[in-house]
Amino acid sequence: MKQLIRPELQGQEAYRRPILRFLTASRFFSLISQDAVWFSRLGALEDQFEGRMLDPTKRRLQSESRRWEKTFPHPEHRRQLREVADRNERDGRDMLAVNCWFADRTESVEMWQTYVGSAEGVAIESSCELLVRNLAHQ
Repeated sequence: MKQLIRPELQGQEAYRRPILRFLTASRFFSLISQDAVWFSRLGALEDQFEGRMLDPTKRRLQSESRRWEKTFPHPEHRRQLREVADRNERDGRDMLAVNCWFADRTESVEMWQTYVGSAEGVAIESSCELLVRNLAHQ
């Protein structure tokens, strides 16, 4: 089976905690009929902070880039290295796709309104463990 999650995360309680996905009924039936899972491009999400690196991660990546600069004599290569953290973040928003779930034990009126609105809807309950197990068999 393909490894979809780091092994050290699998033993954590959060890995088995219920998560919810809110969908309009029409989207739900469309996904069922196509035997599909919907992923959105990260940059298409309204929240512009989605996919941003945490400051410590970004600083570490910038530090690593500075260490490598001395091995590249060409100024253009050095400039590219200095920009790698920002480019990684920006390109990730264009290239990465996500499937968003609500990590709580109870349903949320706000999530219903955000993802379903006034249409009829469906709330799917799962866990990271079940999603990984099922996606690994695709």
